[in-house]
Amino acid sequence: GVDYSVQMFKTASKNNPNKARYHFLNEDITTLHFSDLEKFDCVTAINSLFLLSNTKSMLNVIRNNLNKRGLLIIVSPKPTGSFYQFVRASFHEKPFIIKLKAILRAFINVHHIINSLNLQRKLDELNKKNIINYTTLEEMCNNLTKVGFRIIRTTEIQANQNWLILATPTN
Repeated sequence: GVDYSVQMFKTASKNNPNKARYHFLNEDITTLHFSDLEKFDCVTAINSLFLLSNTKSMLNVIRNNLNKRGLLIIVSPKPTGSFYQFVRASFHEKPFIIKLKAILRAFINVHHIINSLNLQRKLDELNKKNIINYTTLEEMCNNLTKVGFRIIRTTEIQANQNWLILATPTN
């Protein structure tokens, strides 16, 4: 795996269940070049593409470093997601005991929830200023198609807050 974030790299390396098989690099993937023998079977881009200034360039790098039968898994925030929708979907039509357990867990993790809300607020502000770029599903699929991917599946996940997109190279 490759991650630009030092903290994410450390976490992935620490929690690696099979150090002989899985390797992690703390690098900028756009500067890496792999030989045909070092291509990836699967690439995941989780909550990261919207942070890039040139998403198409990154998708092109991924396609060039993915095996012909490889899989790209993207999880990306929807431009229209909101914390309110997430909470509503989390508690809607669930038995009372499940709602109660979730509420109690939320109180236990209140510090994490507050940090998440603050981060989401900051990301929303950056999106409004066009510093980051949340894309619609149509935009993301168009970008993937333009750089040589075939879309296998798209769906909404995590209380309709994120897109899940599965794609494979067309060549």
